[in-house]
Amino acid sequence: MATTYYIDPDIAASGNGLTPATAKKTWAEVSMSAGNSYLQKCGTTAAEVVTIGGNGTQASPVTLGKYGEGINPIITSSSSGSGVIIAVTKGGIKIENLTIINTSTTVNSSAILISGTAKTDWTLNNLSVTAKSFGVNCSMPVTRLSINNISVSALDSTSMANGVYVYGNPSVDVSIDGYHNISNSGGPIVRYTVNPTVINSDVEQIRIWNASGVVTMSGNICIASKIDSNDSAMQIFDSDFSAGTVENNNISDVSNGMGFYNVVGPLDIRNCIVERCGAGFNVYGASGSDGIDFYDCAAIDCRGDGFITTSGAHDISFTRCISDGCGNKTTTAAGDGFTTHLGDYNITFTNCIAVNNTASGWALTGTSSGELLNCLAYNNAGDWSVEGGGALDQVRGGIYIAVTDVNAVSGYSWRIKNCIVLNNYPVEIFLGDANKDLVELDYNCLYERTSGNLATLDSLATKIDWATYHAAYEAHSIHADPLLVDALDGDYNLSSISPCLQAGIESGITTDYVGNPVYGLPIGPFSYQYTRSFAPISLPGPLGIDGQFDGTVFPIGNFQAPLGAPLQLVLGSAPIDLSALVPTAKIRIGDKGMAVYSADLDAAGILRADRVVGA
Repeated sequence: MATTYYIDPDIAASGNGLTPATAKKTWAEVSMSAGNSYLQKCGTTAAEVVTIGGNGTQASPVTLGKYGEGINPIITSSSSGSGVIIAVTKGGIKIENLTIINTSTTVNSSAILISGTAKTDWTLNNLSVTAKSFGVNCSMPVTRLSINNISVSALDSTSMANGVYVYGNPSVDVSIDGYHNISNSGGPIVRYTVNPTVINSDVEQIRIWNASGVVTMSGNICIASKIDSNDSAMQIFDSDFSAGTVENNNISDVSNGMGFYNVVGPLDIRNCIVERCGAGFNVYGASGSDGIDFYDCAAIDCRGDGFITTSGAHDISFTRCISDGCGNKTTTAAGDGFTTHLGDYNITFTNCIAVNNTASGWALTGTSSGELLNCLAYNNAGDWSVEGGGALDQVRGGIYIAVTDVNAVSGYSWRIKNCIVLNNYPVEIFLGDANKDLVELDYNCLYERTSGNLATLDSLATKIDWATYHAAYEAHSIHADPLLVDALDGDYNLSSISPCLQAGIESGITTDYVGNPVYGLPIGPFSYQYTRSFAPISLPGPLGIDGQFDGTVFPIGNFQAPLGAPLQLVLGSAPIDLSALVPTAKIRIGDKGMAVYSADLDAAGILRADRVVGA
């Protein structure tokens, strides 16, 4: 039968511990066993080391906690190089609603120290921990470790090594939900774990290393970190996953944003924002990373590049991602919106936007290869030297192509289609003698900032105009202002009179940058959302089989509806639904016993009956 024992450090003399009135005075007086609870009185302080002496189970844990009303009880000690709460080869343990402080200034001192051989079922709930090096230090291999709502503080102004350090090899199902950095605590590091989870935490840094299984990192905030200048605030290293999601994370004002080093997916990165950091998102590694897909991520005002792949990364995709305002103007090694290096291959950018970056929109280098489909490069690079202060004349332009050969694995270099490249410096397309015939570019819209400076084919030895460029490259591309709604104010939608509405080629993309359906063959990351005005239309007279109505024009009336909404055409007195109306696309309408015909809706909004094909 489970028993509750009470500890009150302020009581005059110890009792049997079975009631608050007869509480034990110290933790050392209790002997722990499965199913029992050991509770310290709220508002009291126990100055001692607590050693957990018994094992529990998942169903019947050994519980350490509080009783009474008021602030959580404190357990504190100067435990040099060790912990205030210590457990060696213990499992089935629950610690909750306590404040644990190790006052030792010795390195490797912890608040909670868990060590020994493999055990299961640890739960840490609603804790506040303070120590020199580790809040929670778990070197024991553990299955099912759950840490929920833990607040972590460094003992002094020197940052902790790790607020929570889990590195028992192997561990399984380690979950951290609600890590709160109070001061200089760094953040959690989870290693050698199958199925690691870190969610809903505000930290300086999150690290998952040597992991496998299913990973989850979501709802986290990393801010104002003191981590090393070359380190990433949120990182996954040397890990091979069967599935995983990293989503809804925000990183700002840290050294670097997200880093994925030698990571093998499938792994989805969704709705993550990196602001005012060094590099934004970095996929790299000595053995390459692969199987990572980015969706709806943003790198904003970072000091380095926005999105990076390098070191043989492959099968990496970026969908609806944006790099805006990245770079620092003082080095050509930073400031590309998106950049690929070395032997990266199968790198795909779809509906991505690179705007206002200091070096280029895209920098494609080495023997990297992949595709840019329906992307926008706008207002990138500039002669920043006029600003002084060490700023440079950065000349990579809209799409900077410095590849040296086709990729040995993919067998090709880069394919760039349905992209808008607009108002970049000093040219829109940057090619060199060695690579100008390696890259496939076509069905794009190009429009230069300075008339005549459309492209270079010789690494800026000369700049050429559209006519010269078009004579040899991009046979189906257009040279025109794309007429974006308000690019200066960040609205990159196509206007209703844009030349890019239907000038692209089929790319297999069904939704645009904001998730709207794609109509026709637009160039750029946005598809214009057509509306047309209709009034009920009555065809004159009876319709015979194969009767001809070529050239008959029915003017548009007064009914507004978005493309794809149900509309009606009246044949006699019977209504027929119209849907998915696309300019110049054939429409078949009809119903049993009624005439069936096809028609065109032209760009002027006129419904033109072609012919009756049945009755």
